[in-house]
Amino acid sequence: MNQQKNRVYILESDALNCAQKVVSLFCEQCGIPQETALRIAHPFGGGLRAGEACGALAGALMIVGLTHGNPDPRTPEDRAACDVRAAEFSRRFKELNGHITCRDLLGIDTSVGENRALANAQGVFHSVCPSVIENTVRLLEELGYGE
Repeated sequence: MNQQKNRVYILESDALNCAQKVVSLFCEQCGIPQETALRIAHPFGGGLRAGEACGALAGALMIVGLTHGNPDPRTPEDRAACDVRAAEFSRRFKELNGHITCRDLLGIDTSVGENRALANAQGVFHSVCPSVIENTVRLLEELGYGE
């Protein structure tokens, strides 16, 4: 499957959550096989399954970490550089989308009771999430993560 067809397939897939869609578009550039990326990102959809940080944002921050993260605690300046990039990405995400939490973006907390089924019946995932994911992907590309 060529890259553009793969991108369309990923973005239009109902089987993937927001975090999985974002991570799967950038994982191979970060040296992570797509299957592994999909597994890692799975629990981050639905705002960490709790209506918290948007899955698309969480996925994007995984890419920021894979690209700029530093596991060496002896180099705090390098670790701080990744923190600055993550904070900047989160700020710009909020500017583009208005909020950073899934419940605020959707206007409903899908982690409570039957709200997930209600949101699905109202088409919220199809009316809100695609533009948030597209904004996130464009921002990652604008910042050089898709190269």
